[in-house]
Amino acid sequence: MLDTLGGESYGEALNFMERKGKVATIISERDAKWPDYADAMEKEKDLSVMFVFTRPDGKNMNHIRELVEARKIRPFLTEMYPLTVEGAQKAHLSSQTGRVRGKIVLVNE
Repeated sequence: MLDTLGGESYGEALNFMERKGKVATIISERDAKWPDYADAMEKEKDLSVMFVFTRPDGKNMNHIRELVEARKIRPFLTEMYPLTVEGAQKAHLSSQTGRVRGKIVLVNE
């Protein structure tokens, strides 16, 4: 699992993890606000949890693209909007609700 949110979303996602699974998080321990039960669930499921730091550069983005194309990771797409000013505005408004699960994508049609 790749955790990019932390908080309650992290705790909910742990319910879907298989025993001895691996968790990579971009939320540092300094910034983490995980639910109280997260530590116990990580131990119960014997999860390997590690902090991952990356730079948003072309090399790293291409590596992520390769992993997606190889189906080694599967992003969960929630909403898709056209790659227009109006589409970007709608996507931004949607992200501000705090209720979006998964990724919001702008599509160049």
